[in-house]
Amino acid sequence: MARVLLRGRSDVVGAMRPSFPQFLARKLADRDTEFPRRMGPRETRALLSDSSATGQRQFSLLRRTLTESGALHLTGIARIDSPERFQSLLFRLGLVTVEYRGGLGHRVAGSKSGSNRVYSASDEPPEFTIEMHNEKADTPDLPDVISFWCEVPAQAGNGGETVLLHSDSVLDRIDPAVLKRLEDKKICYWRRLKHKREAGDYLSWQAVFHTDDKVAVETYLKQRQFSLQWDSNNDSLTYWNVISPTKIHPITGRKVWCNSIQSHHSSYYSVHPSYRGASEHLFTSFYGDQSPIEDSVLQHIREASWSGAIGFQLGRHEMVIVDNHQVQHGRMAFQGPRKLKVAISKPWTFCGKSVIPSD
Repeated sequence: MARVLLRGRSDVVGAMRPSFPQFLARKLADRDTEFPRRMGPRETRALLSDSSATGQRQFSLLRRTLTESGALHLTGIARIDSPERFQSLLFRLGLVTVEYRGGLGHRVAGSKSGSNRVYSASDEPPEFTIEMHNEKADTPDLPDVISFWCEVPAQAGNGGETVLLHSDSVLDRIDPAVLKRLEDKKICYWRRLKHKREAGDYLSWQAVFHTDDKVAVETYLKQRQFSLQWDSNNDSLTYWNVISPTKIHPITGRKVWCNSIQSHHSSYYSVHPSYRGASEHLFTSFYGDQSPIEDSVLQHIREASWSGAIGFQLGRHEMVIVDNHQVQHGRMAFQGPRKLKVAISKPWTFCGKSVIPSD
């Protein structure tokens, strides 16, 4: 299998620098545990037992294994052959899927049966590489688990690798002085969403918040400590918040790198086919005091991240389950067919009951 080139790619932000990593790794030699943890047919069948009496045990096994490794790659599940069965499987594992609301990913909801909690993994242009990020890390509504299911795999040699990045790999590589500066100042995530009548190919606030009701949008944002402003001339919405780039993992108690600093920054969108040449920035990230993040810091984060990332192809009907607190995900550009579905799960619960250990 040919190695995936990184340095010199126009679809990877910052890759033109000579210091950028040359290739995307297939596995990491500096990790003690397998990442992602690959579960073959026998382990997968045990995890997906149909016995309802073992549901709690299955969930405990999933939680322990996922927390230890950060991500699971499930193979040998050919019978999971539809979005409906994918969602049903997650429910059997105790992972309650939730609506994707307030996120900035380009995703289409639904399936033939009308399910609204399984989405296309991404409807970003295929020629664009999606930088690694923790899902909805720019909001207080961070999902604990994000799960991907491959409906149509990319053809060999056509790109489309799933990219994963473990928090430890970044924290081991990032300059301590840069990390301290980011933690001290925190990160301000800033967005401007247009009204749907003017949004064109861009995301509208109606699409992001699933409503036309401005009062409902304001209530949603204020409940989550966002600042916001409406433009009275065109009904566009500007809103922002400040969050730390690191957090404490709710189960392990360890500090984790959990953010969307570079993938939310305007430099990321400057090479995005849908935003290239835009007359205004619609998304960007600042330091918490709204001073600009230096180009050198963004480049350092990108090089540290891509140096620690791994990429692999998902086979038909295979799954990846990711601990969204400690593992970022992304996608390489591709040609031809490729179709993945995604579901996000709310805080560590078993069928709605919290299982996070109390102090």
